[in-house]
Amino acid sequence: NNAVDGILVVDVEQKSIVLANKVFCEMTGYNEEEAKNLSFKNLHREEDLLYAIAQFNAQADGQLPIARDLVFQRKNNSIFYADINAVETSFNNKKHLIAIIRDVTDRRNILDELSFKTTLLETQLETTIDGILVVDEQLNIVLYNRRFADMWHIPKSLIVDKNDNDLLEYVSSQ
Repeated sequence: NNAVDGILVVDVEQKSIVLANKVFCEMTGYNEEEAKNLSFKNLHREEDLLYAIAQFNAQADGQLPIARDLVFQRKNNSIFYADINAVETSFNNKKHLIAIIRDVTDRRNILDELSFKTTLLETQLETTIDGILVVDEQLNIVLYNRRFADMWHIPKSLIVDKNDNDLLEYVSSQ
């Protein structure tokens, strides 16, 4: 109960929760007794259910140590994203998974925001009338737009290969 992550012990055959720590209960809004009666349908939205079950099965088979960005549904129907690190154990002659559930909602939101901003920047980059080339301190190509390639008549093969030396040689010859 002193862990910073949610922890579950799950009976693999029954797909039932045997034990839930306090943090998991706080994450989901269920108390410990309610948590023991939860099923996949309670913890995941219908559109996420098949994926969640497939991830559980892969972890139970030892094929997937960490399931990433699973969508969980709380008791109040709000959602959060979690990574689950699971290991197999056995007690009472039954196979169980000990699942450590880390809420990654903040990370997921930051990545979504970053992706949106990157898309905006790429759109601006491609719609400007200026040719743009960005290189790092070692003169490696970091970014360019189509207008830059058109202005210097750079063959697509040079751009696709991103071979900095060949590109610089080609441009400097002009």
